[in-house]
Amino acid sequence: MTIKEAISKADALNPNQYLDDIKVGWLSDLDYQIYFDVLCEHEPIPTDGFVPYTIEDLDKDLIVSDPFTEVYTAYLDMKVDEANKETSRYNNSVMFFNAKYEAFAKNYHKNHKPVFRTKFRLW
Repeated sequence: MTIKEAISKADALNPNQYLDDIKVGWLSDLDYQIYFDVLCEHEPIPTDGFVPYTIEDLDKDLIVSDPFTEVYTAYLDMKVDEANKETSRYNNSVMFFNAKYEAFAKNYHKNHKPVFRTKFRLW
């Protein structure tokens, strides 16, 4: 799914007044979190780093692929509710997003070898 596709789908499901550059920033924040909290914990460790998205990156693919791309629309929906200060809708959106994020992360953890890290003790 591209950034443009995620924004279009989220806007169709929950129309809002926020500009695409704001939503691109939100998606960038989410992919940054996914990159460091999920991908970097597994082999092969990504070596290219994470470059934040800009409005020029609308055709760029997001990190999460099918069948878990709903995490992006859930996140955008949650961020719109947060920005609108709609507390009860936001609380529901958070629970829905967390469920989608957890499903993706759990599946990724299950299907990718974890990074071996040694622990050193100083006595």
